[in-house]
Amino acid sequence: MNCPRDTNQDGTCDQGGCKDVWSYGEATNFATLYELDTLDDDEFIQTMYFAATSVNLTCGVGWCQVAASPWGSPTSYDPPWPVKVFAETAMIVDYGVYEDSVNCEYLRFSNPEYNCVW
Repeated sequence: MNCPRDTNQDGTCDQGGCKDVWSYGEATNFATLYELDTLDDDEFIQTMYFAATSVNLTCGVGWCQVAASPWGSPTSYDPPWPVKVFAETAMIVDYGVYEDSVNCEYLRFSNPEYNCVW
């Protein structure tokens, strides 16, 4: 992420920070189910695989709004056959907050564009 900055000189940061983030995603999604009971060993039931999932984000300089992906069905299964389980998956981004990990604070003293409120 770029440091938050004020490009129109109104005192409020309008670029950088979380505004540089457009989406969040995971390429590998799976679920493995086991029968868990106390009478015998835990028995493998089945593994389901899901397509890559991503969430489109709407972000200001200092934060991102809550966003969710659509629900997705499994794309494939491991044996045994026939398929024994079904589930869907979705991803949610609860919130995002900008954290200055590159020490942007020092730029406020050298460039007025970075001396802004976000």
